[in-house]
Amino acid sequence: MGRFFMTLVLASLSSFFGIAQSLDAQYNSACICISKIDLGLKKTDQYKEATACVEKMVGKNNMLDKLKKAETNGLPARGEKYAIEDLLIGNCPAVRTLVITSYDLSAVPSSVQKKAVKYYEEGLYSYRLTNYKSAQEALAKAIKKDPSFSMAWDLIGLSAEAQEDYRGAVRAYEKSIAENPFGRIALINKPKTHEKLGQYTKAIEGYQKYIRTYPKNPEGYYRIGAAYHQRDDYENALDNTMKSFRIFQDNGAPFLKEALRVITIIRNDLTEKNRLDIFKKYSEKYNLTVGN
Repeated sequence: MGRFFMTLVLASLSSFFGIAQSLDAQYNSACICISKIDLGLKKTDQYKEATACVEKMVGKNNMLDKLKKAETNGLPARGEKYAIEDLLIGNCPAVRTLVITSYDLSAVPSSVQKKAVKYYEEGLYSYRLTNYKSAQEALAKAIKKDPSFSMAWDLIGLSAEAQEDYRGAVRAYEKSIAENPFGRIALINKPKTHEKLGQYTKAIEGYQKYIRTYPKNPEGYYRIGAAYHQRDDYENALDNTMKSFRIFQDNGAPFLKEALRVITIIRNDLTEKNRLDIFKKYSEKYNLTVGN
């Protein structure tokens, strides 16, 4: 009986590792395929090509829908693994570049100088290859040709963040926002960068600005909720995080589980502080029950 059970276990493990290896191989092939997509295409066409890359590996898939949701709701944390689509969106640099950059040739304002666009393209390709210093060198040339090129400032900020130069990233995002007050990349990433610097007041102010500009986008509420939590402001933390949960839920976003995890953490904190009255107040407001 024991030998039979052990045989079953070994067979199951072999099957599991076979699936894991297969998923890794599919991920690597799809990521390489996506890295070859022409970033000068329209965003919708880039997404379609990325979906085709995944289709070569696994057949019918949800990549297109998940890319659109990631663009709207924000990127998941690196390392989250649910399916190949989530694995790619969470970890493949080429996919994350597609989502977090707004670039396509049709989106570049006609007022931007052609030489600036050329240098931007060079920087974007270097960024996609995670060669951030080369990206910054090319992008510096782009803004020298045209200082109003907000998309170049965005990518300078992202490149600086990737190298943990958070103060440099903040400066770049500020330049971008000055040129384009509605640019989502700079508006959401500037306060995130302030958080990395431990500047929670500035982060909250930035998220508030993002929420005013994009009131239907859940990422702003989710991020500001986390910032309030860092300051032990449990009322604002719960109010915003629960609101983000409901919007994520309405959007069918894959980040629903993460929002619920944060809400549970806040609930546990309030339990320890004997302040579950705060949790009750907002769980009733959003008709949301967590735990017992």
